Amino acid sequence: MAYMTMHTHSCGVTDEFCTSDCQSNCVVNPTPPPCRAENGVVKRVIGYYEAWMINSNCRRTEPEDLPLDAITHLNYVFAFLTPGTFDIVPMEGSIPVSLFKRITDLKKLKPGL
Repeated sequence: MAYMTMHTHSCGVTDEFCTSDCQSNCVVNPTPPPCRAENGVVKRVIGYYEAWMINSNCRRTEPEDLPLDAITHLNYVFAFLTPGTFDIVPMEGSIPVSLFKRITDLKKLKPGL
């Protein structure tokens, strides 16, 4: 299974990583690995979208900026489930609730996502 992230563990969005060129130690536009079937098993390429990227001053990434042609799955993080109602709410108050819809609307662009 292959994983593709907007930034990896060696990258960050704190001052130590963000320079005038932003994440200087990261590949800005990574080339996705080829997606091949081996022994009849289709590999998955899982995109990882951190909710606070919508407000980032360093490599801000909109959901619509994700390389949908390169991924088969999208993991959206981080959110809370409210006790009792189990509503999904943003983990941080500055993240708009509308981001959930924007993420799910990506399936309209790539139905197999």
